Amino acid sequence: MKNNMGESSLKAAKKLGVGGILLCGVCCTFPFIGAFFGISSLGLIAMYLEKAGVLAVSVAALFLVYYFYKKKQNSKSCATVCDVNCDCKGKES
Repeated sequence: MKNNMGESSLKAAKKLGVGGILLCGVCCTFPFIGAFFGISSLGLIAMYLEKAGVLAVSVAALFLVYYFYKKKQNSKSCATVCDVNCDCKGKES
């Protein structure tokens, strides 16, 4: 059973790797596309990439807020345990 799980995760990693290579290839062809179709196409591509960048930064900020929220929730749960059993007070990091 472990071999099947290992093989499936290896296949998923390979798919992600191939996808990343394809995305890098597409990204590297943008300057050639711009030179072929003219400099105005680069402006159009930059406009769309700017919108995608703003979206990516927004999603990253949401993940950061969620991370700190979960971290705060975990510290609150430890605080209630320490009220009952004081063994964890010396183990705080």
